[in-house]
Amino acid sequence: MSRIYFIASEKGNAKFALGGIFSHASKEPANAALNREITEYEDGTTISYDTKNSTLEINKPKRDKYNG
Repeated sequence: MSRIYFIASEKGNAKFALGGIFSHASKEPANAALNREITEYEDGTTISYDTKNSTLEINKPKRDKYNG
């Protein structure tokens, strides 16, 4: 998924766009959706937020003193 943000100054004399470029090296998570933001970390932890259902989910596959 790519996003482009168009930004203009209040006076309208400056405009620019910020965007992301798709990369096959950085694949989108398998359960990503238009209404779900997902962040994956090096250790396998994922944090997702579903804006449609207002649901936050944290998945931490490694076991430690916090998750047994």
